[in-house]
Amino acid sequence: MNILFITPYPPCPPVTGYQIRIYNLIKRLARHHRIWLLTFDDYGFVTPDTLRDMQTLCAEVIIARRDQRPFLRRLGGVLSYPRTGTPWQIRHWESAHARQLIQELCRKIRFDVVHIEDSPTARYWEYIPHPETYGVFITLQDVVFDKFRRMVRTERGLRAKARRWLYARTMAAWEPRYMERFDRCLVMSQRDGRLLQAHNARLHIEVVPNGVDTQLLTLLPDQAAIPRLLFMGILAGGTNVDAVLYFHRQVLPLIQKKIPQVDLWIAGHKPCPEILQLAGERVRIIANPDSVVPCYAACTVAVVPLRAGGGTKLKILEAMALGRPVITTTIGAEGIDAVAGQSILIADDPAAMAAQTVNILTDADRRRQMALAARRLVETHYDWDSIADHLMEIYAAVAGTKRRQT
Repeated sequence: MNILFITPYPPCPPVTGYQIRIYNLIKRLARHHRIWLLTFDDYGFVTPDTLRDMQTLCAEVIIARRDQRPFLRRLGGVLSYPRTGTPWQIRHWESAHARQLIQELCRKIRFDVVHIEDSPTARYWEYIPHPETYGVFITLQDVVFDKFRRMVRTERGLRAKARRWLYARTMAAWEPRYMERFDRCLVMSQRDGRLLQAHNARLHIEVVPNGVDTQLLTLLPDQAAIPRLLFMGILAGGTNVDAVLYFHRQVLPLIQKKIPQVDLWIAGHKPCPEILQLAGERVRIIANPDSVVPCYAACTVAVVPLRAGGGTKLKILEAMALGRPVITTTIGAEGIDAVAGQSILIADDPAAMAAQTVNILTDADRRRQMALAARRLVETHYDWDSIADHLMEIYAAVAGTKRRQT
């Protein structure tokens, strides 16, 4: 099949959860199909090396430009919402350049599948000539209106709360309605699917979860020498920063009362000033690590104390694949078919999280049992190879039907 991927961010380098997912799926799809990639590079990810990496997987890689939006035009986008029903954040991704490139590609190549990644670029459906002739897919790595509704509860400033609340409200009205245009709406978890279906029963939803490369990430030996905790994730802002600050302020002091020598490592890309200022005698910040594996190898337990967000958390699946017990929240564990107490630990208040963390740090046998159970889980349900196979089956079913109809 000929497949066109349209993504708001390039899949290389695969450092964020978003990029890791797209990279691993394209890598596996490219073994059987021809891939064209149209993407944007607003954040400077594309270098000669990363471009070569993408070109080894794709028949063609095209970098599009978003429209320049001066202040008055952005303001016009906000004020036009009552008339258009399109949230201004979605209008932020408009691109005449992308429209031209997509239409030229579709005239030149007979695509079987057009796959758009995430709500911000969903309106590129309108750029596809005769979308009824393709299998057209959208992936929602999380349900945006639900993610921002949760973030309202964790924001500390009134202005930020108001902004999150408004975005959640406008996206709740737009997101489930607009996704009806796609042949299939791909989500990370059954919960996300049920949530969207409750807002629009006409959506055709498939669960294609996040995963890990279980060949690349192998089981690490237990680290018992030092009681060390690891938080891994993008540290520029948002839900990860909230999680780290919550854990550092409300949970870590309770753990230190029981285990004074416990260390906390906070590792990830683009740490913001709020994260950097946490560095101290027992807290280490590891900025922009080249690989996650040495960080996990040096630590005993992975902590993922998320209080907002959605989708399936790649950081949890990575820790499970590497044999590190994970303690998280109910929100963090969403979308992962793990049994609490066996392959994952779940706690939603500081005292419970601290108690469970102390218990797992001081019980080597339980750590080993949990590591093995979690590893079996990711091998069985969350390996990228089987996830890509499932996606190809969905493609084939929809594209085959479209071909017969045309």
